[in-house]
Amino acid sequence: GLPDSLSHSVHTRTGIGTAPSLLHQGQAPSELRATPVTPGNRRLWGLH
Repeated sequence: GLPDSLSHSVHTRTGIGTAPSLLHQGQAPSELRATPVTPGNRRLWGLH
């Protein structure tokens, strides 16, 4: 796996990037998974 510090950073940044879509746009996680991923695939990592 990833070193703890990198894993924490990826997890945190994924949440920060994904939360606005879920909260403000009212999307369900399944809808978000069906949309194109963000640069670097951050959204994809956070949902799988």
